[in-house]
Amino acid sequence: MRRLRPSLETREATLAVVRMECFAADANGTPRHAGSFPRFVDSLAPYFREIEVAVPRVPPDRIPPEGSTFSAPNVRLVPLPDLQGVRRCYGRAPSALARLWRRARRWDLINLRVPDNFFPFGVALARARRIPYYVSLVADPLATRSSRIASLPPLRRPLARLHGALQQAAFRRGLTGAFCVAHGEALRRVAESSGALAQSLLSASLWDREILLVPPPPGPGNRLLYVGRISPEKGLGILLEAVARASRKDFRLTLVGAPFKGEDRILKDVARRDGLSERLSFLGHVPLGPRLFRIYQEHDLLVLPSLSEGTPRVLGEAMGNGIAIVASDAGGVRDLIEHDRTGHLVPPGDSASLSGALDALSADAARRSRFVAEGLRVARGRTLEAQARRHFEILCEARGTLPWERVGTHHLTSALAPEKGSHTPSIPITHSKKTLCDRFQHGCGAES
Repeated sequence: MRRLRPSLETREATLAVVRMECFAADANGTPRHAGSFPRFVDSLAPYFREIEVAVPRVPPDRIPPEGSTFSAPNVRLVPLPDLQGVRRCYGRAPSALARLWRRARRWDLINLRVPDNFFPFGVALARARRIPYYVSLVADPLATRSSRIASLPPLRRPLARLHGALQQAAFRRGLTGAFCVAHGEALRRVAESSGALAQSLLSASLWDREILLVPPPPGPGNRLLYVGRISPEKGLGILLEAVARASRKDFRLTLVGAPFKGEDRILKDVARRDGLSERLSFLGHVPLGPRLFRIYQEHDLLVLPSLSEGTPRVLGEAMGNGIAIVASDAGGVRDLIEHDRTGHLVPPGDSASLSGALDALSADAARRSRFVAEGLRVARGRTLEAQARRHFEILCEARGTLPWERVGTHHLTSALAPEKGSHTPSIPITHSKKTLCDRFQHGCGAES
């Protein structure tokens, strides 16, 4: 195997990103995605020779036609069968693995995501093909999604709990000894509790050029906005209750996001019961881009009332678009929001605290302006460009702890080597943890 000159700029390694980020082809055959995932891949493209993105292709009606796509010339899409949903994923995983097995001979490194239904199959592929993998931990895979399970019909709940337990066991097994880029300190601790070697890196979804240059003037304070999935664990019922009990009776609430299994109908019924129908607007899914940025900028407060969370990107988007934030102190939210500096945090599930915060902030334009100014300052340091640069630096720092030479990936070893004379510190390994070297020694010899 040829060796490459040791430079971070050689772009000699091929990265495979394998996950359940569904795409659909539009009328012109262009792959479209509903979220910010293509931006993440494009941001990493300058650091690799090629990035192959192995993701399910779904029918066009599941992805909005205005969804985002890749723009980097060295990104290649590898379409997999439609794996959306547990039954499809497990039933069609063999055919997906057969396709990936052939493609994998080109890869030097695999990026997997947790939580993700396909994660156990990706781990199995990486081990069988003797390719090192690392994990992007975007949410707590061990948290019990009790609110989502409670929304299911009673007869389906025991099966959902069983599947959750089995999936959690698979996540633990795949994380043990793996190297992990965790989206925030809270998730880094989750990864390490599962035996992973983890570094923290907050996620981003805005480019440098998209951050507002000047804070906008404060608005009237009554325009509330929620952006995210419309699902039970997001606490939107708590938000409606908070708006109903607030002293201020002119709050107007806009919900932006795709509904999960009829949750929008449930919320409309609640709003009708509480007399909020005239003050509640559903915009559905709005893709990340100019239209969504305008929506942020036309509101006074972004409200994130989640009962459970990872490290939600919408908080960075809100800060970059000059809107003050009220959020529940759930999951990794505290990694993104400093209370009374870049936003106001309330206990999860506490409608009284949330209602009081909305009343107080809506009446305090100076405090909202302070949150906005500080949020913009923070957002300028958390762009996609900064995230990608640090992401690659973390891989370089991890080089001393990963067995890339053992598995024969000399492309990757050389491409991630530091410049001659430079110093890249290794991530410390405690003796209580099983390292990736131990893992790959089992059944993974060097390729010839």
